[in-house]
Amino acid sequence: MADGFRQTSDDLTRMARLYSVTGDPIYRDYFLEILDIRNGAAPRPAEYFRVYWDFVVDGGQRPRAGTPAVSFDDLARQAGFTDAEFALLRQSEENSNLLAELEAQALQAQTPAELAEARQTLHGPEYHREKARIMQPLDSLLSATADRATATQDKRRSAGQTLTISIMLLLALSGLLSAAGLVVAVKSRGQG
Repeated sequence: MADGFRQTSDDLTRMARLYSVTGDPIYRDYFLEILDIRNGAAPRPAEYFRVYWDFVVDGGQRPRAGTPAVSFDDLARQAGFTDAEFALLRQSEENSNLLAELEAQALQAQTPAELAEARQTLHGPEYHREKARIMQPLDSLLSATADRATATQDKRRSAGQTLTISIMLLLALSGLLSAAGLVVAVKSRGQG
């Protein structure tokens, strides 16, 4: 999920920059569509985590059909993010929305001079600083989810080891009880 959000941010950057270089309004349309998909206002392409926009940019063909619209926030909730993880995603999304405003301003450029200014904006130090502000909480989110997955794995491994030891002890106890029963049975026959 976090990597998918990162990809969305990179796709928005790509479309804004393509527009600033070409002036082709299709890139502005793609930019707005990416935002709508992320916000749950447009259908989400099936398996959106796979390569998608590279195929669309190369001729406008959609590689997969859309699925019902669902926001990124709802997907994160469905994925079981903890409150702390969700807060990091939220922070990244808020920072991304601020950068999207800067990108949207660049998408208003019409004249060659405005497009040149848009290119400078989309490649300048302020843009890179804002982009890094998006990625910082995402990086923390990736670390947090990896830590949680490792902890879950460790708990399962420990539970598995406990179960294995319990089974071995039960088998040993069963063997001892069987041996004791056999000894009692042999002694009973010997006395009888």
